[in-house]
This record gives sequence, structure tokens and C-alpha cells, in this order.
Amino acid sequence: MVTDEEIEYVRGDGTPVFLSVSSAPILDREGRITAAVITFFDLTHRKGTEQVLRSTEKLAATGRLAASFCHEINNPLQTLSGVLYLLGQSTGLGEAERQHLATAHAELERVAHLTTSMLGFYRPSPSPVDLKICEILDSVLNFYGPAIRSGKIIVEKRYDSEDVIHGFPSEITQVFSNLVGNALGALTPEGTLELHVIASRDWGNPARRGVRVFIADNGPGISAENRRRIFEPFFTTKGENGTGLGLWVASGIVDKYGGWLRVRSSTQPGRSGTCFAVFFPEQKVSTMRHTAITLDKSA
Repeated sequence: MVTDEEIEYVRGDGTPVFLSVSSAPILDREGRITAAVITFFDLTHRKGTEQVLRSTEKLAATGRLAASFCHEINNPLQTLSGVLYLLGQSTGLGEAERQHLATAHAELERVAHLTTSMLGFYRPSPSPVDLKICEILDSVLNFYGPAIRSGKIIVEKRYDSEDVIHGFPSEITQVFSNLVGNALGALTPEGTLELHVIASRDWGNPARRGVRVFIADNGPGISAENRRRIFEPFFTTKGENGTGLGLWVASGIVDKYGGWLRVRSSTQPGRSGTCFAVFFPEQKVSTMRHTAITLDKSA
């Protein structure tokens, strides 16, 4: 009788392995079992792919729901903004009332900007456009604003370049969303997140000009063993909270633009931290094809 079953075992490093095990008996002339053929097939990669597809479907549905929600609340936000403006024109308001109105208007603007940012994350651009890296970074920071404020994270920005690259907003946003999200995930309360944008040349080819972005944190750092694998698909240190595709996807997007993504990290106590460097070369042609990638933003 032929048997076929799936089994799971755990490697020495704690990672699971899924195997398909098939067995078939070998019979002699009298029909007695004298031996068996056992075949093992590694299903780990397929299982990982199936899990990511399920997670991606959930993320896509969540993205559509969030985009629909943001679209629906834009109209009442505009109405509220008009009402606040009309109230501000009243001559019977005192100084205290005007200060309250100014606070309400500022908070309303913040909510409106957040909904616009969320819509920008979901809507793909049909063709490449000129993009300011600094504006995209600010959009990503606004998106993660609640996490930054709740963790009392210190954000230090140095935008020494206003260079423009040609590309798809959703792809570039996804790259920096992954990097910023990972940095925030590594930080303890009152940690520091640094963003630095400079005009630069390619380290490997000084003839190429472009823009370089550094995203650094003073978290616990990444071990040398994990650092060798962080760009591999399905590798994650976050357990069930990560798909292991964030940095792999980000690296693929940067490579598509002819750039590179590198990392340096230290786990030394008192000097720990991680710094990702992203280089985008000047884009002289606009024949780039769009690759629809809407995977998870965490590695």
C-alpha cells in the first residue's frame, strides 16, 4: 500500500521544515514485503508561498477597505473645514475662542493629511513621474506618526538634497515604508530615528550620480548571522508578525531602478544600531515598467 503524508520538524536553529513523505512497499514473488521505497519532498518554500499569498490577500482587502474609508470621510472633512473657516470670520469671538478654533483647524488638517497619505499608499500610479525623495519620506513619517508619538521616538531629519528621481510613487514609498517601519519596530521608547538625504555618487561607480538616503536607528542592532540573510525571501525575525518579504521586495524595487540597498549594524552594548543606505541613480529615461507589488511592509 502506498502512503503519502506531510510532516513537520524543527531544525536546530528553531526554524520549521515541512516535508511530504511517500512510501511504497517492494514485494517478492510470494507477495511478501521485503523492502520499501521512501521519498521525501521539501514543501517548506511552497508552504511559505501559500502563507504569504493568504497574508497578501488579507492585506489587499484591508488596503481597499482603508482607501474606501479615507475616500468617504474626505467630504465631511471638507465640510468641517468650511464650517471652521466661517466661524473664524465671526467678529464676536474672543481671543480664547479663536485659539480653540486654530487648534481645531490644525488637527483637522492633520487628519486630512493622514487620509491623503493612506490613499497614496494604496493607489498605484499608471506611469512614472518626477518624485522628490524628501516629500516621500515626510509622507511615510506622517503615516507612522501615531507610532512615533506613542513611542516618544525622536526623529532627526537632514535633507541636504532636493534631488528628483523618475519613478512610481507607490514603489518608492514602499521601499522607505519598509525601512522606516523596521527601524521603528527595533526602537525602544524614546529611541532615535535618523533620516539623511544627500546628493551622491555611486560607491561602486563614481561616474554615476544620484541621491543617497540613510535611515538609521539606535536599536539593538542586527546580529551578523541575521544580517547575512535579511534580504532573503521568507526570512524573518518577527515570527508570526512578519512575512519575511519586506526587505526582499524593497531590495528588488531598488535594483529595478538601477540602485542598491545596503546595511550596516552593530550589536555592541552602548553603540548598537542599524543603518540602511539606499542609492537611486539619476533617471535619464522614462521607459520604466510598473511592477505591482503590494506585499507586507515588514521584514
